[in-house]
Amino acid sequence: MENIRIALLQLRDTVQGKLSSTQDPDKFITATEWMSQSYFQQAKFDFSSAIDAATQAVALAPQSGFALARLAELEFASGKNDLAAEHLERSILLSPLNAQALALRGFLHAGANQLKEAERAFSDAIEIDPALSNAWLGRGLVRYKTGRTDLALEDLQVAVTTDPTRAILRSYLAKVYRDQLNPEKALKELEIAKALDPNDPTPWMYSSLLRQQENQINQAVEDLEVSRELNDNRGVYRSRMLLDQDRAVRGANLALVYKDAGMFELSAREASRSVNTDYTSAASHLFLANSYDFLRDPQQVNLRYNSGRLGEMLIANLLAPVGAGSLSQNVSLQEYSKLLEQDRPRFTSYTEYNSGGNWWERSSVYGSYRNMEYSLDANYRWNNGQRPNNDIEEMNWSGKFKLQITPKDQAFLQIESIELNSGDVSQYYNNFTQNSQVLRVNDKSEPVLYAGWNHEWAPGSHLLALVGRVDQSSRIQNSRFYPLLAVQKNGQITNLTLDDGTGGRTPVVMDQNYVSDLELYSAELQQIWTTDYLTSIVGMRYQSGRIGVSDNIQNFGSSFPPIYSNPVSDLNTKSNLERVTAYWYETWKVHPKLSLTGGVAFDYLEHPSNADISPVSSQDTLRKQVSPKLGLIWSPASSTFVRASYTHSLGGLFFDNGIRLEPTQVGGFLQSYRSLAPESIAGLFPGATFRTAGLGLDHRFKSKTYLGLEAQWLRSDGDRITGGYFFNQDQVGTRAAPIDVRENFDYEEMTLAANVYQLIGDSFTLGSRYRISQAEYHRQYIEYPTTFNATRYDPKGLLNQNTLYSYYYHPSGWFAQGEAVWSMQDPQSDLASLDGDEFWQFHAFAGYRMWSRKLEARIGVLNIGDQAYQLDPINWYYELPRERTFFASLKLNF
Repeated sequence: MENIRIALLQLRDTVQGKLSSTQDPDKFITATEWMSQSYFQQAKFDFSSAIDAATQAVALAPQSGFALARLAELEFASGKNDLAAEHLERSILLSPLNAQALALRGFLHAGANQLKEAERAFSDAIEIDPALSNAWLGRGLVRYKTGRTDLALEDLQVAVTTDPTRAILRSYLAKVYRDQLNPEKALKELEIAKALDPNDPTPWMYSSLLRQQENQINQAVEDLEVSRELNDNRGVYRSRMLLDQDRAVRGANLALVYKDAGMFELSAREASRSVNTDYTSAASHLFLANSYDFLRDPQQVNLRYNSGRLGEMLIANLLAPVGAGSLSQNVSLQEYSKLLEQDRPRFTSYTEYNSGGNWWERSSVYGSYRNMEYSLDANYRWNNGQRPNNDIEEMNWSGKFKLQITPKDQAFLQIESIELNSGDVSQYYNNFTQNSQVLRVNDKSEPVLYAGWNHEWAPGSHLLALVGRVDQSSRIQNSRFYPLLAVQKNGQITNLTLDDGTGGRTPVVMDQNYVSDLELYSAELQQIWTTDYLTSIVGMRYQSGRIGVSDNIQNFGSSFPPIYSNPVSDLNTKSNLERVTAYWYETWKVHPKLSLTGGVAFDYLEHPSNADISPVSSQDTLRKQVSPKLGLIWSPASSTFVRASYTHSLGGLFFDNGIRLEPTQVGGFLQSYRSLAPESIAGLFPGATFRTAGLGLDHRFKSKTYLGLEAQWLRSDGDRITGGYFFNQDQVGTRAAPIDVRENFDYEEMTLAANVYQLIGDSFTLGSRYRISQAEYHRQYIEYPTTFNATRYDPKGLLNQNTLYSYYYHPSGWFAQGEAVWSMQDPQSDLASLDGDEFWQFHAFAGYRMWSRKLEARIGVLNIGDQAYQLDPINWYYELPRERTFFASLKLNF
């Protein structure tokens, strides 16, 4: 009896937060002592020891339904639902009137989307013990998910009444009030919850999301940051690994709030840290994908970030539990709890128009029903461009479907169609003289199919499978085509012209008709293991494709002596693409504040040597590469984050490098690229080697000041075959014949960026983003024949850009934004003398948001000063408006 008395005293002290104990577990002889010990260890956030103690209690009292229920409760909190269900059913057989065990059965059913069974279990528990708040909470959540909001609200109110001092109940009640458009009651409940349990992060997170919807952005940032700092206090309910999931979801939501405040760099970095915290967090991957999407070039010229965006979106779609969020690529806000989503269709649309005659329309119908989730997305964009033949039309629709087959298995299917029609959308220094006014391009991918499977072995352990098929066709018509030409005279090669827009082209104008068809298949298998301190990612990807090219060149010019036949060339080639990639990544949480990542990837890539530069080639190129990966994320203080990365990787052909589950970032820096060199100057080099290194620092001051520093080094090099023609003047009567000219290149970019943001009061944000980038590009055509000196092209550029901005948000829904963008470039080239440019542009916006963001309307003026500019595309930059432009947009969410 004395042992039991001491155990009960320890249990009392544990509940009161007195976590010192003099008990020696080696002297425990009763199940009661081990039960008390399990609560004590759980309160110390040691879930492993808590489960061990409950297991000992069951071993000493195998017929104790309460001991089995306690063990099941801990296993459920650790995400071990199968074991929890097994022990729980034994517990209920032994103690059928244990209402707490019946309520736990309800939560297990609810987690598996077995909502009818869950509601029945909660009702049974209420019938046995009408004062059990957990049962009222569970039934209220199930009723809310199935659309019976009034009944759900009644249940949650009863839950609060039965246990008015329990903070978590008021947090859930506030969530339902919020969704019923009753923010006053919601905030009241959340304030009570904060007072009842100052260490619980949940009410802070819910109040942040509520304030965000009320347009109180600065307060939303503050509340969510408090929630993140308090997150470990949920350890009394959840295991370390599930705490990391909580932290990741908070990070993803914090990234969204940062984006609302205009702190875009912080948004992307927070999303990246969330992925590092819990790699299996779908919300974090989705927000990281949206962060990359924000960096994409709308003109589809510089496609540096396309691969990262597609890869993260695919990972997010596979990992997301059915009903926990949205498959739509147009929706980024993720809810915290799966049980607080309702089974109903939703609609969102975004319409944008500006005075240049440009339209952008995207819309989605999405939702969930029991074990199925769906999204139908459509996207249309028309841009007239900023010079003749600079238009682009993009049409994209997709259907995504997710089905939960079993509690551990989910299937995913995506069907997509993409079509792009454009003129010459490349960037030029002389925007109206260097561009082509006759080039027309049509790219069409139809259908694009992705199918995936997610099997969860245990919490944090997932087997992912992805297969895909892409059928893409490209058509190019160019009636002013200038090919490379090598001329031999008197035994010497005297000329090799460059298509660089500076006068080095051959004077003969040709008509190009180019058609390519690519059929690509991709399959990847990946295993993720996550423990409290280690995340392992191992996978293999296989891709196979067939590329057919028809390349017809007609001669419309004349020269003396005659150089070209007519047609100059009419080539039809078929080539294969084959890629095998194996990879292994390990992230070790050395300390709660420090994680280290190491990895390696092996690539075998066989691809056409030249399938896109006329005249094309039938040769193949084989590349093999072993790529090391190193990364670090360190938080020396709660408000300071350091990240570092060094990676090697191998590029692909066209877009294939984006169809992947392999991690896209290491140490908070992107490592998955389609290309690094701006494609306006380099085009696409298939199979290029990428090397990257980065170092970043983020710090938050108590004065609500945010500072970020980042240094990054990017390097890309490789070689390719370029099509050209060889003409031998020494042989009378001959004509120029197609040749393969090998071209080497390397591109290097060094960037230093800094940002500072200041939250002022409740409604103002001020910020500055500065970026200086030095880029060098070296291109060399290897001699043909060996007596000819190789021709080089070596542009360089230094670009400074600084953006100053201010945001104002009023709780009524009105907001205003102002931006000033300064740019200065010092271009250097051995082929052209460019003066560079320095200029300011000013932009202003104003708009209104309804509560809960059902509607957002915005108007504005871009480039208020009507400032044109000239920037060399050697430096990666966003295309800015070249004249004053009026802008309007409307966003709807229902």
